[in-house]
Amino acid sequence: MQGIGEKVCTVTSLPRTHFVLINPGTATPTQVVFSQLVNKNNARLPALPESFADAQALADWLQTTRNDLIRPAQKLVPQIEEITGFLEQQQDCLFARMSGSGATVFGLFNDERQAALVAKTAQEHWPQYWVVSAPVL
Repeated sequence: MQGIGEKVCTVTSLPRTHFVLINPGTATPTQVVFSQLVNKNNARLPALPESFADAQALADWLQTTRNDLIRPAQKLVPQIEEITGFLEQQQDCLFARMSGSGATVFGLFNDERQAALVAKTAQEHWPQYWVVSAPVL
């Protein structure tokens, strides 16, 4: 997604990676989150590379990007910050961030087994949350 979510781009060159997705089950209506955005004229994000050598290259590129909606979404759903911190602290998590306008947070992993273990740990810690481990093929 690009712009304010109105531009959908097909990405065909993602490396094989594994994601853990965690959502606390609290709505973050996009319109409400955007209405809380203080600065709507931020610098452009870097262009999406044609390909990534591996999951670490994807994580490195993601580090150069940002999600301007994190702060407004965290005001509505403070658990987003806790979930992000949890994922960042997990062994082999290459990158963690809130997705879109929230409240789902993703962690990027190179190893399927580690991603599944993190998802299991998260589900045990937050049984009421939606948690899934999924590969990107």
